[in-house]
Amino acid sequence: MWWKTAPLDKKLAGIFKLLNKSQPLDVPALQQVIMKLDSSVDEESAKSKAELLVQTLDDKDQGYIDVDQWVNWVLQLPEDEINKLIKFTIIPAEMGAQTPHSRARSEGESTISSELLVDVASKIGEKDWIPLARELGFTRQEIRDVKNKFPHRSREQVYQVLVLWRQKMGREATDATLELSLRNSGMELPSN
Repeated sequence: MWWKTAPLDKKLAGIFKLLNKSQPLDVPALQQVIMKLDSSVDEESAKSKAELLVQTLDDKDQGYIDVDQWVNWVLQLPEDEINKLIKFTIIPAEMGAQTPHSRARSEGESTISSELLVDVASKIGEKDWIPLARELGFTRQEIRDVKNKFPHRSREQVYQVLVLWRQKMGREATDATLELSLRNSGMELPSN
């Protein structure tokens, strides 16, 4: 829900937080991001690209890129590039297809893998997981319990809610039911 209504600068700040777990982007962190985005780039090339990016964007001479510098830089990109960046989906494209995420399990067990739950949890923002938890049938007290057990760790909170949901629902915890709950709580879906 938050993603649909948030202003562009807040969305970009959210993407920044996902890149390095809310930490500033220094050369080693950027080097890792570059290597993940382009597997053909070797370690040395990724490092020099990361150094150049920090040198170019770090107008405060901090040795890293902070969230404000990131947002200001992205806002200077062409609109179509910004739109590609913010076309961010929570539900993985392979959801619903017969994949390793949805392989058959023993009787009474959910078909949803932990890998899928990690993937979904990593893409849900701090504010977005509570409507999802409510949609999945969690009470306010259960949500508070998860928040108290994992304070200041929203990604872990949503992951734990998804794991608890999968345990409670058993075989009824399917890709389709999770997808429906994500839709009903206002999450973005991939375009087919």
